[in-house]
Amino acid sequence: MATVRLVGSATDGTNFTGADYFTLGKFTAIATGTLSEIKIYALASGNVKVAIYADNAGEPGALIVANNTGQAVTLNQWNTLTIGSAQITQGTVYWIACNADTSGAITRNTGAGTQRYKVATYSGFTFPDPAGSDFTNQVYEYARAGWGVQVVAPSGIAQAIALGTPKLNFNIVLSGIAQAIAYGTPTVSTAGLSIQVPGIAQVIALGTPTLIKLLQIIYPSGIAQPIALGSPKLNFIIKPTGIAQAVAIGTPAIILYKCLKPDAAGDYTNLSTQYPASGAHWDKVDDPVGSPDDLSTYVQNFYGSYVWDAYNIEPFSEGVTIDVKSVTVYFRCRNQNSTYPSYAKPGLRLNSQETLGTAVTLSDTDWHTGSEALSRPSGGNWAQADLADLQVLIGLLSGTGDGVICTQVYVRVAYVVTGVVQTISPSGIEQLIAIGTPTVVEMLQIIYAAGISQAVAFGTLNIGLHRLLAPTRILNATRVQDATRIITRSREQEL
Repeated sequence: MATVRLVGSATDGTNFTGADYFTLGKFTAIATGTLSEIKIYALASGNVKVAIYADNAGEPGALIVANNTGQAVTLNQWNTLTIGSAQITQGTVYWIACNADTSGAITRNTGAGTQRYKVATYSGFTFPDPAGSDFTNQVYEYARAGWGVQVVAPSGIAQAIALGTPKLNFNIVLSGIAQAIAYGTPTVSTAGLSIQVPGIAQVIALGTPTLIKLLQIIYPSGIAQPIALGSPKLNFIIKPTGIAQAVAIGTPAIILYKCLKPDAAGDYTNLSTQYPASGAHWDKVDDPVGSPDDLSTYVQNFYGSYVWDAYNIEPFSEGVTIDVKSVTVYFRCRNQNSTYPSYAKPGLRLNSQETLGTAVTLSDTDWHTGSEALSRPSGGNWAQADLADLQVLIGLLSGTGDGVICTQVYVRVAYVVTGVVQTISPSGIEQLIAIGTPTVVEMLQIIYAAGISQAVAFGTLNIGLHRLLAPTRILNATRVQDATRIITRSREQEL
């Protein structure tokens, strides 16, 4: 797929940049897309390592993606170097970083720009995360750019959605529309939903519609209802106010959550110090969920590189068999001096394998609560047995000599209980339980618009020892009272 320039310069380099320097050029992205290439203009052949950094208050910040393997460049041309993919957003500032083994393998042009550089031997060099400090500043523009596939998302364009062949088993008629109702034995094959403009009289095509085995009956309030009796089979019925409806009961799955705090030291305890000095590191970060004690107890790091602690966590003691859906690490940290940012990063350890999360920048002295759902170390799906051996990790990097602290760490397990049927009864809902073993053979769905007179056809119904005689013809709306008297007399004769 063709790539375009997303961020960086398009001007050829005219001046050499020395070898064994960690150099970064500041650019504002001109397009949104997925970056996968770095292009370098070289004035000498050599090898170059490349990376992309985020911006942090006008300085290089967190590492986004890097290729720490050198790639060859050829003099007097633009060279395309591969790098892992990264999402670039138009208008956002990024830093494109390089280190070369040959003077002139990376270059700058005469345009005004923003550069940062410091000595860093090419051999064995890997791009740090974050970029760090102690750079020298220059105002030239490096001849380098990030290229990738541009993403174009037009706004305000209506999109048609392709649909299949939906089937509707009943018709809805808008209120206030004059209707003709067919009586007899009508049949309705698959029909579409028809919506008419209010206030326009409609002629409804009448044929011989049939409704077969529809399990829901909805009656507007104030409408007399005929009840079909036979040997219906019902699980149970939930009745919201004014509407009778049948509810299908299955085996719903409910996501549950359990928070597990540190309860012992893990495989290593490397952070610089703890407060107070008595006890262990783990009991300085085991605060109850929702009630961190902040400066009362904490662990601390003073070094300018990541230092880690590992903690065992409480056992999962719910006494049920579960399917683990996810594990999320929560942590609460604070920078002790806002002159330079510090960083915190979560992690998980299982059977000597680790998954590390994304660094959180602590740019001020406020408390920051972070969380990240992490994948299972060494891959695969989480298992209930993993929770017994799981350790939670916290890594801290200090930007100043005053250090960075952490007061709380825990994990939240999302899970589903397996092998248990869960029943939900909404509050305030009246439930009717069918007694015996009734069976519904064919129930018709009937929807009546408000204010429409109805004639009700009765078949031959058995109700206990009483027998209602069926009328021999269909009654219209003006004969409902006569039909009632006929049914009453028939019942008295049977008794």
